[in-house]
Amino acid sequence: MAYERKIRAGLDGALARAPVGTLDLDDARWIVFSDHHKGKRDGADDFRAAEKAYHAALGYYLEAGYTLAVLGDVEELWECRPRDVLRAYPGTFALERAFLDAGRYLRFWGNHDDEWASPSAVRRHLAPVYRPGLEVWEALRCE
Repeated sequence: MAYERKIRAGLDGALARAPVGTLDLDDARWIVFSDHHKGKRDGADDFRAAEKAYHAALGYYLEAGYTLAVLGDVEELWECRPRDVLRAYPGTFALERAFLDAGRYLRFWGNHDDEWASPSAVRRHLAPVYRPGLEVWEALRCE
């Protein structure tokens, strides 16, 4: 079962590299979204149908004081260039940035947007949309 050993090693490595955060389960107010697969607004863009609902949810959770955790595959970079996706959804990125500005934003990369595993790619593409210093993580260990 070589694939099981590879998976175990990958998960162990992600946990070992993960920064440690504090999560008080009695007071935590987190909303977690994943797998948006934002594209460039073409026929293959799965996010278009969910955009209005996502905006409404973000507005509600922002005002209610939640932390937004976005868990990978946020952009569909297997099919699109980063600049095309970032240009396609300025309103969505502005809403997410509002969480960051409030100190309540966590961003993780997945296999469809693993370009964000590279800090230089984050600086080049995401920082101008969010802000310099944005961190995109593989994992977070909460204690």
